[in-house]
Amino acid sequence: MWRSMEPTCLPMTLAGRLAAQADRLGGRCFFHYGGVDHSYAAVAERAGRVAAGLQALGVSKGDRVATYLPNGLPLVESYFALATLGAGAVLLNPQLTPREIGYILEDSGAKGIITHASLLPNVRAVQGTLPALRTVVVAGGAAGDGAVAFEALGNGMQPLREHGVNPEDEAWLAYTSGTTGKPKGAILTHLNLRRSRTCCTRTRRCWRRPWSACRTRRRARCPARTWC
Repeated sequence: MWRSMEPTCLPMTLAGRLAAQADRLGGRCFFHYGGVDHSYAAVAERAGRVAAGLQALGVSKGDRVATYLPNGLPLVESYFALATLGAGAVLLNPQLTPREIGYILEDSGAKGIITHASLLPNVRAVQGTLPALRTVVVAGGAAGDGAVAFEALGNGMQPLREHGVNPEDEAWLAYTSGTTGKPKGAILTHLNLRRSRTCCTRTRRCWRRPWSACRTRRRARCPARTWC
């Protein structure tokens, strides 16, 4: 029978889980980016400061903030910072065009966006048509007029810890590709993400075992039959 290698008492929310792992694992590597290992403690501390900076900009629980970033450390920190505040992250693929991000930003009611300097022109192209989009945060370069530098968020502030966030609260808002119509948003709660992660872990471990040794594969509910 498959058993999780993680403590069963870890919180079910994203930021709560990271904070618990930072307390437990401290300096162990959590994320490798730019040739550097970033520890659980360092990522949790930075995400807490970003959360404090976003809170100072007016972001609060229940708000939605878009993440329009390439893969990298700022994206990871943004996910956990928004989760700390109880705000939902609206996921935007960095390959989306101004027209595409404009529709999603309007439909989601996002009050802010965290983007990369290379993608800022796309945001500027639609910002004037989105009155709800009050906050623009820019990573990896000059922020420009009316925007805030991501790297400066939370400087001089105490890192925030998650408070009052429930597993059933919205964590992410992901949109369909819109191949047969306009993209539609799908809400993922903290609990959804936790269970998806558990499913993928079980599937990966199950497939490493010989078929004859995996009793669960012979059952209809075998996790290896599930697409993650």
